[in-house]
Amino acid sequence: MTITLLAGRARAEDVAPLVPAMDPPKAAEMVTRFHEALAGGLKAGGLSVMSPAVVRAKLGVPAEQAGCFEGPCLNVAVAAVGDRRLVTAKISTVGKNYQIEVRLYRGTKMLGKAGGRCDICTLAEALKATGSAATDIGSKAEEPPTTAVASSTATAKTAGPAAVKPETTSATSATSGSVEQPAMTETTQPPSATPATSERAWPLWPALVAAGVGVVGLSAGVPLLALDGDYTNCQGPPRADGRNCADLYATAAPGWVLTGMGIAGLAASGVLFYLHFSSKGTSQEQAAGLSHISLMPSARGMMAGVGGRF
Repeated sequence: MTITLLAGRARAEDVAPLVPAMDPPKAAEMVTRFHEALAGGLKAGGLSVMSPAVVRAKLGVPAEQAGCFEGPCLNVAVAAVGDRRLVTAKISTVGKNYQIEVRLYRGTKMLGKAGGRCDICTLAEALKATGSAATDIGSKAEEPPTTAVASSTATAKTAGPAAVKPETTSATSATSGSVEQPAMTETTQPPSATPATSERAWPLWPALVAAGVGVVGLSAGVPLLALDGDYTNCQGPPRADGRNCADLYATAAPGWVLTGMGIAGLAASGVLFYLHFSSKGTSQEQAAGLSHISLMPSARGMMAGVGGRF
């Protein structure tokens, strides 16, 4: 059997670009330039376009009066240019700002539209923006390709009907015995979530420094408080009334300052130790923590202790 395939693109009917509607109205020369830009954009989009001059001649009115965008003027245009698709445009200007809208019609039924803007631009840039909007309409309205198939007469001896193999999206590989093997389908596994390893948010060294300051402050401040008011520079054996002593210790002020600094340092270290050991990343690390902070007064001072598991 001999089969002849004839493939090609059916020629789309001519599209008639109507004269753009200008708001506010413009001179005939400017209207004509926008009309030409509209037709050029449609051609760039792949449409077969009726000449703008022919369209204006068929409408039979001056260019500045022939603008049509929507409404009853479409019926007038259909009667003038025939039963074909129409493209209309509206160019609104405010100073040097241009607002552009292009529409595609079948008779009075709108099939699609496209728009564009050109802010603070020249006339050439506005014409280019009009052509771009028309190109957008043209590319969307282009006719799809059609294929015609003609078959000649078959020979006297024809083969049986050939099995039509449907298209599949999976790839196949042929072996030496012409047996098709299904292709392996590759599946993409989502990346496994990596467990986040948290680190200590609070370092240990500030707690150690605060504890050291607290111990030093109490070790120096408590003895100074204990010495305050005692006799000094005594002659001979001590007497209860201190008459044989020349001076007294006056260490209350520095003693209270150092003692307060020590208490504040130990309190701060306790908080910092707690924050450090409670912010560990693993459960094994969280098992270790600060057990206690102890203060033990002595006869001439105070002893501080810090206990915990490390």
